[in-house]
Amino acid sequence: FLGLNLGIDFTGGSILEVKYEESRPSTEEIQGSLKDLDLGSLSVQHTGSNGALLRMKDIPESVHQQVLSLLGENAKEQRFESIGPVIGEELKGKTLLLSLLAIGAVVLYIAFAFRATAQRIRPWHWSGAALAASFHDILVPLGVFAFLGEYAGVQITIPVVVALLTVVGYSINDTVVVFDRIRANIFLHAGFDFKNTVKLALQQTWFRSL
Repeated sequence: FLGLNLGIDFTGGSILEVKYEESRPSTEEIQGSLKDLDLGSLSVQHTGSNGALLRMKDIPESVHQQVLSLLGENAKEQRFESIGPVIGEELKGKTLLLSLLAIGAVVLYIAFAFRATAQRIRPWHWSGAALAASFHDILVPLGVFAFLGEYAGVQITIPVVVALLTVVGYSINDTVVVFDRIRANIFLHAGFDFKNTVKLALQQTWFRSL
């Protein structure tokens, strides 16, 4: 409902990195010194011991110089770069495409790895369950980012996307471990009670998952 607050990596904008020779002001102080400029959704992130990274809408050179002037002589520019909206759209498209390809590869891998149980559980049932678990595990942090984006200005950037894909990776890894115990129990125990087989597998992998 709130939507995601996409950073300039995806929407286009300017990035300014500065390093303070003396003590670094707080995030609020930096934002306050620039409040009279039209910088769009200004994001300030501390880097290192005395650095700050400012993300804003695409600004011309004249505004760039105004920003440096307002930050004061204590702030020395380390880099300034702009990302056009076309590049942002391209990044967004590539991120979505690569995510879908990764999901597709996982579905095929799980279906292949657990094909031996086809007489009792279809390979695509394993894949569907893995996707459901991954969807749940990615929806929770996405919901947190949507909330923080609405009320704290937190943006979705490339490092955040990498972190979310890492969450998916750990989710799939743990799911495969649990599935492997279910498969082993199917062949180890006489008869086939699916509910008890899954229950036993979860008990065997509980501490490892934690």
